[in-house]
Amino acid sequence: MKVAIRVDSSDLLGSGHVMRCLTLADMLSSFGAVVRFICLNLPGNLSDYVLGRGFHVDHIEPRRRYASSNQEELLAELRLDEDYDSEQTLSLLERHPLHDWIIVDHYALDERWEQRVRKRTSGILVIDDLADRAHDCDLLLDQNFHYDMKSRYAGLVPDNCLLLLGPEFLLLREEFREFEGRRKNRDGTLSRLLIFFGGSDVSNETEKALQAIRLLDRDLHVDVVVGASNPHQERIRAICDSTAGMVFHCQIDYMAELMNEADLAIGAGGATTWERCYLGLPALILILTENQRIGIRQLEPTGAFVNLGDCLQVSQEQIRRHLERLLDSPQLLKELSEKASALVPSKIVYGTAEWRRLFKKEESE
Repeated sequence: MKVAIRVDSSDLLGSGHVMRCLTLADMLSSFGAVVRFICLNLPGNLSDYVLGRGFHVDHIEPRRRYASSNQEELLAELRLDEDYDSEQTLSLLERHPLHDWIIVDHYALDERWEQRVRKRTSGILVIDDLADRAHDCDLLLDQNFHYDMKSRYAGLVPDNCLLLLGPEFLLLREEFREFEGRRKNRDGTLSRLLIFFGGSDVSNETEKALQAIRLLDRDLHVDVVVGASNPHQERIRAICDSTAGMVFHCQIDYMAELMNEADLAIGAGGATTWERCYLGLPALILILTENQRIGIRQLEPTGAFVNLGDCLQVSQEQIRRHLERLLDSPQLLKELSEKASALVPSKIVYGTAEWRRLFKKEESE
């Protein structure tokens, strides 16, 4: 079985889309699928990391230099290049035999792109969580929690499209699945923190959190994780090296271990939210992008985390005050953990075997 995945990463787009596609790619390759990635060659992309994971990467060279300074502006510019993107994708696909599946995980691509590439595949899987545009696909995966989950994609997908909606379809990396049944018993104690704001963290929320922690007169162990594309990583490393209890980690493959050991995380929304919830890890969350804002607002009433709001409006002093509150309120911290765990099934429905049956079904018909 041959599968092509169209997904991007960059300093501005971050790494979340590529990382969840890699999770699916690992499962597909485990039952013999040949998986290749097709990615726009943007600054700070994770192509080398994808190659290091054993997958081939084809690049689409940008038609022009993008002038954007934030994720939303870049996505708007990429939407203007959708025709070019589909032409270049088709050119790459035509070099190979017909693909069984094309997977697309991209906020800037919609049904027009999918209709154009359909002639080079037997099936299309769309990974989405915005529900803000129409798709021409056979499967649609939205692993997030939404109050309008059942009606969310009404009129946006074909009638025969199979919808996989909700956290039970979470694309959970194997390193997290290994902690099933041995998750940390969280009693409200707060002695170990985890700081992670995604792969790039352009606005350097990591340093803001670190400075807030340094204002505390508490003995804490702090694991600080950054991605390889983080432009501030050397400055962050220097802060960690000069501060007792802070440990620097870059582009790691043991995030689940750090999350399971932590008592509290400080980070962003996005896919990492579900990894934290799976392990029952409470969090202080800062919103970095508009798509994170939508998801966090949907989840906030569940009480599974503390939403501090737009990152540009949050000061290090505000972070310090919230940390002080949680340090002095073990029962509150315990309740956050319990509510986070309740959002995700203790056993994820869709693992490797389920994806194998789903993807092999059309192949055998």
